[in-house]
Amino acid sequence: MVMLLLLDGRSWWQRLGTCCAVPSGERMRIFSERVYVPVLTAVPWRQAQEYCRSNYTDLATIPDSAAYDLIYSLTPADPFWIGLFRDPWEWENGDQSSFRQWADGQPGNVSNEGCAGVDGSGLWRALSCALNLPFVCQIGGERISSIVTQYP
Repeated sequence: MVMLLLLDGRSWWQRLGTCCAVPSGERMRIFSERVYVPVLTAVPWRQAQEYCRSNYTDLATIPDSAAYDLIYSLTPADPFWIGLFRDPWEWENGDQSSFRQWADGQPGNVSNEGCAGVDGSGLWRALSCALNLPFVCQIGGERISSIVTQYP
């Protein structure tokens, strides 16, 4: 199966230079006009953000409980980064979703815990952005003009 995503009139394949930009073992899911891609390589939050921006679009935003359930099911590793950061707590891509799934007592008020991660129980925690964690990237629906799936 070959999947081709058309972004702003250009294909994702052309944009990335290869149809195999998602590393082996990583899978993408299409949900509610968004494409979510888990990346199992553990890196600090800022590096995860840079990777997503250079390959997909942004770190994952979670607009509602259905998207949350899907994203949590994609990631066997725990914890993992999402696109929420502090200053105040907001989505790095400007998304206005108010959905939150904080653990009890979170987010804390510790100055060095400025990035959000999802723990093994699926709850969100404020963590040091310097931690090396896997992450989830997304392509937002407004950038996808069509999805073409071809079978050999």
